[in-house]
Amino acid sequence: GQLLVRSFLFVSLGFLSLSFSPPPSLFTSAVISARQSAIMELVSSVVEEIVSRCAAKNVECNQVLASLCARTIVESGGSRFILDSPLTDKDLQYVVEESVQKLCQVNSPAMETLKMQVAFDQSFV
Repeated sequence: GQLLVRSFLFVSLGFLSLSFSPPPSLFTSAVISARQSAIMELVSSVVEEIVSRCAAKNVECNQVLASLCARTIVESGGSRFILDSPLTDKDLQYVVEESVQKLCQVNSPAMETLKMQVAFDQSFV
């Protein structure tokens, strides 16, 4: 579950450039590892914020659904989100608010589709 949650959002938030050019070294590996840890903490905090806000509104939402919804917000953001640059606090707040708004929609075909995708994905994890 946790790996699936993190991978959904990690891919979309794109804080780490995959075209890293310096040759691998102990220092480089430590820096990358530290950056990845910081990114994962940020992703986890965004997902937890979405889940807690939904719970406050009596909307059932697990971490996988929250992360998938946040991913759709980031990916549909057009020019708002630039993949290789970090998100600002304002961007993160936008992702959380839009995700909660989407997740709170009643009888939304888009949300029902996301819920089915999560159920399908979790059945194989």
